Amino acid sequence: GVTTKGSPSTWNAHDPSILNKEPLTPPDKQSNFIPLKSGTSGLTYYEFKWDYDQAIYRRYFVSSAHSASFDVTINVQVKSLDKYLVVRLLDRDLGQWLQHSSSCEVPISREVPPPPSPNLEVKKTILDKKTSYKPGDEYTYLIQYRNTVNASLAENVVITDELDTKNFDVVKVSPAEAKVSNGFLKLEAGNLAYSTSYREVRITVRLKDQISSGSTVCNASRMTASNAGAKDSQNVCIGVITPCPYDNSVPDINNPNCSEPKVVCSLVDAAVNLTTRKVTFRTVVESTNPTTTQVFGYNYDFGDDTPVQAFEVTGFTHETMHTYQPGDYTTRVTISYGAQGLDGKQQVDCSAPISFEEDKPVGQSKVVKNITQDKTGEAAEKTSLRPNDVLEYTLTTSNSQNYERVGIDVSDYIGDILDYASLDTAFLKEQGGTYDEKTKKIVWTDITIPANGQVLHSFRVKIKDPIPATNRPSTVATGFDCKISNEYGNEITINVNCPLVKGIETLPNTGPGSSMVMLTLITTLVGYFFARNRLLVKELGLVRTDYARTGGM
Repeated sequence: GVTTKGSPSTWNAHDPSILNKEPLTPPDKQSNFIPLKSGTSGLTYYEFKWDYDQAIYRRYFVSSAHSASFDVTINVQVKSLDKYLVVRLLDRDLGQWLQHSSSCEVPISREVPPPPSPNLEVKKTILDKKTSYKPGDEYTYLIQYRNTVNASLAENVVITDELDTKNFDVVKVSPAEAKVSNGFLKLEAGNLAYSTSYREVRITVRLKDQISSGSTVCNASRMTASNAGAKDSQNVCIGVITPCPYDNSVPDINNPNCSEPKVVCSLVDAAVNLTTRKVTFRTVVESTNPTTTQVFGYNYDFGDDTPVQAFEVTGFTHETMHTYQPGDYTTRVTISYGAQGLDGKQQVDCSAPISFEEDKPVGQSKVVKNITQDKTGEAAEKTSLRPNDVLEYTLTTSNSQNYERVGIDVSDYIGDILDYASLDTAFLKEQGGTYDEKTKKIVWTDITIPANGQVLHSFRVKIKDPIPATNRPSTVATGFDCKISNEYGNEITINVNCPLVKGIETLPNTGPGSSMVMLTLITTLVGYFFARNRLLVKELGLVRTDYARTGGM
């Protein structure tokens, strides 16, 4: 017998009168199969079905304890809390278990994988960013950071930012733990577990009055951890414009903002489709003297090694679209322009970061309902299936990302189920699915799953009547094993109430004594018929001689 420590055990629950009955009822759940080593002699085994789970079991008996030896392979299901595999021997004559020995205990070891390494993510933006700013304006930087690897821990996380205090003054910082000293921001964030949401740092600044018109103010943030590589955010920039204070139609030679216009631009991702990764970029140009400024064109470098796109347009705003692959990119646009008071064509450029994460595998799970027996989930899995039982499987396909997923194919292999059941193709068609006879899969194609949502698909099968009594082809085969198994994320296995195939089988003990008796018997028979044949030949010769002498008389 076989059990595992921690499992329910009834080793001593049977008296000799019960143990000597055939077939024997196992005192505890044993292996699904115990294959016998070839060439083994002196063994008898009983094959029987146990009412507990309707599985087929074998119980082996040794006819001669002193001479027989054999090997068996035992497969048992190990539970999460089990620590040892325990083997017990039964003395059939005494009707009791032999004294247990620790040598019959095998410790169960489990490999503990190392914890996953964290991955840091940090990004920086400007809240409610405008196309341009003027001296004295206030705006707020937003730093967002997180650890993106599930079940990992980023240790000793620190956020830093070298602020451009020559161009602006720091007005306010949050949280209070973030400190600014000599223009350097530092936040010791401690350990950071995985999260789908971001932690934040906000820095409000005011542009200094003496900042020059046409200036660009840029900076980035950095995130570090003691057990992960450092990450930097993309550069975030603003353009500073001091508008011409006079009538734009009358150039003022005393004010360079009027006579020599300063130009800045702003590039924003006006629309982002996370599903298709298509982005609409909008570029806005501002000048201190727009009346005397003329735009000639826009050149876009999308940062993904695709050719630069050039547009010869004269407007102060422009939009274009581009489709990306997963990754982090910086899109840059260069604007050509000219103005009165400036020699030749001038250029100004601006940029914007854009990121797309890889599509994660969709989540998969499954539940089953026995419609005939009105049982669902675990209750249905523990029930043995009878002829004509109708099962309904429901597949759940989930999307853990914050954008819609399209073009998803859902498929489920049901070959093992079809050993003992027939597919309800009419119901499957109602559900929008199809069955592939070649691959034995049911399929739903081109499925759309909403952001952070899920879709359900169902199919039904009916247990055959009568239930096939086909033997399992081998001890390692999964077909025709009186079980139906199906996996979609999680595996569901249900026992089938198969008809009993065999009752008793004995392996004969054919030793050398039996072989000698058979050889002697065969030799005697061969010798007898050989001698008799020689005698008949001799008698026939005498008859022929006598016939010749008498002339046939």
